[in-house]
Amino acid sequence: MHYDETWQYEQAVFWYRKAAELDHAAAQYHLGLCYTYGVGVDKQVDIAAVWYRKAAEQGNVNAQFALGMYYSEQTHLPEHYQAAAFWFEKAAAQGDADAQFQLGLCYEYGHGVIQDECQAVGHYQQAAEQNQIAAQFRLAQCYEYGIGVNADLAVAAHWLARATEHTAIAQNEEEPHHQWYFQLTQAA
Repeated sequence: MHYDETWQYEQAVFWYRKAAELDHAAAQYHLGLCYTYGVGVDKQVDIAAVWYRKAAEQGNVNAQFALGMYYSEQTHLPEHYQAAAFWFEKAAAQGDADAQFQLGLCYEYGHGVIQDECQAVGHYQQAAEQNQIAAQFRLAQCYEYGIGVNADLAVAAHWLARATEHTAIAQNEEEPHHQWYFQLTQAA
């Protein structure tokens, strides 16, 4: 990273912090991103989680998902799974496809919630309909092997085809695939 870029990122962090301290949810979320990826500040995921929580509590869907991911990547204690599922549920209720997929995983494996493969499939379905590729693949597997639904190879083939199509499209895109990094570089 060049000096100019470092200075710009540090300036972005300065202004994000100013707005975040005034309870601006988007700024709190973006400041969390800076700490998550070490952009303009040292990488400190625990501090990132503090800022994500502030934004998540104000209903910021991106922060809710990020906080769910933070907890899901912790030491795998039951309370971390429960916290992850809680925040994924909040973001999923706002229509976030990635959160719907992650919540499906929580239900399929009983992480933080009572295991319920039917519920898992419902969340995968919601995410898959929004073209969330991992959900499309997982939904295809559920229909292939009868996980939470009756096995149906035609439906499995449908979701596998959609996932494959969307994977090919994603590989040909020139935009970064990491939405968070893309948002951060556009905002800085």
